[in-house]
Amino acid sequence: MLVILFTETGLLPLRYRRLELALSYAKYAATCPDSHYAKCAWMHSCNLLRKGHSSQVGDLIHVLSRLPVPVESSVEDFLSSARLDNLIVAVRDSWITSATDAIQGSIRCTLLKARVEFDKHGRPSPAAVFASRSYLKIITVPNHRRAYLRFITSNHMLAVEVLRYTDRRYQPYVPRDWRKCRLGCDEVEDEVHALLCCVGDRDLVGLRNNFLFKVLPLLPDASVWHNRHTDLAFLIRLIFDERLLKDVAKFIYNVESCTALRFLLSPDPICEYLGFDRGDVRLNPPRVDI
Repeated sequence: MLVILFTETGLLPLRYRRLELALSYAKYAATCPDSHYAKCAWMHSCNLLRKGHSSQVGDLIHVLSRLPVPVESSVEDFLSSARLDNLIVAVRDSWITSATDAIQGSIRCTLLKARVEFDKHGRPSPAAVFASRSYLKIITVPNHRRAYLRFITSNHMLAVEVLRYTDRRYQPYVPRDWRKCRLGCDEVEDEVHALLCCVGDRDLVGLRNNFLFKVLPLLPDASVWHNRHTDLAFLIRLIFDERLLKDVAKFIYNVESCTALRFLLSPDPICEYLGFDRGDVRLNPPRVDI
């Protein structure tokens, strides 16, 4: 989803940025002295709208009403500095609500939906919907940073995502319960399974043990996490802690390297549809988010 580009970098989409700039100019024009040319032009634009003619103020009202999360406004709002400040805040809130709805409504982005960030002292805090994320600077190895970003945004090559993509000629839809681990486990190959649960590869188990041996002492209640209630909560605790980011990114990259050496396991009906014998099949279809 394109929205993730903005939520992870802290940049505003162009339409919202342009609106903020236009409203900032409106605030400047509305606060100028009555004898100022900018104030005269602005008042003329407002009067044109009152008489039913097109004007710059009318265009702004129209654009605000056509946002994914509409912002209601009237001509009087463009004559007051305080009301224009409220409109600027409302535009920012509109973007935040739109981005939140897009992420929470997606069938993907499992980790981003439940994100809780932990600072360098281990203190939790609700994650901002969009901000320049700390991992962009903390993870200095490019391959590790890319692997981490793919992982948290559900753009990785695990079966739960790769087998989601469909192509009418080459690959039909594969139900989620059929997207089994390529290493032989009878579990869905998703983020939690690959990092915390899979025992199908000796090298992978060794990497996980070394990783947990290093990071668990850094957690405030390490003994509690050994008897955790859910693996998903533990995974979120690990991957969004600033102190662990470098180690987590390296571990994710190593897990990717292990799984990339194996073929995806395609269910029997899919193999028959494709004309292959039962077994491992390399699937690399066009990507479609469903």
